[in-house]
Amino acid sequence: MNIQATTFNQDIVGVWEARCFPVYDLQFQTIVNFNSTMLTISPQFNVSSYVKVYDANDRDCASDYQSIQLNSRFVIQEADYSIDGFPIQFVDIETQNVNPATVRWNQSPTIFSIGLIDNDILYLGQSTIDHSGRDNDSRHNQLNMDAPFYRALQ
Repeated sequence: MNIQATTFNQDIVGVWEARCFPVYDLQFQTIVNFNSTMLTISPQFNVSSYVKVYDANDRDCASDYQSIQLNSRFVIQEADYSIDGFPIQFVDIETQNVNPATVRWNQSPTIFSIGLIDNDILYLGQSTIDHSGRDNDSRHNQLNMDAPFYRALQ
């Protein structure tokens, strides 16, 4: 494993927060809602996500919101890939959904993404029509600059 990958693996552990960012419909490029998200990433790369979902018209994220808690796991791989000279890591996000009928966690599709940490800011990949992240061939190929995650102080 190269030095950048090792540093990324160490640096990603912790609590990260992205506040009030737009979520787009990929086909129509319209805002469907605004989210604020807090990620807690363990040394084993287990991820707990707490998401506040706001109305598409609430650009300040000041109104009522729907809360969603998600669990996932990051699988981080070296990538011989860079964007604007910054080394990028492949981050496969193994998501889980709760089945309310059985109250058990079930595996759901993996999201094939990318990641970069720069000065305590975590950027993850952005879905596009051609790079939806549904499989390795359609892995995200650009960073979501609208949703930077800042390291939360603890």
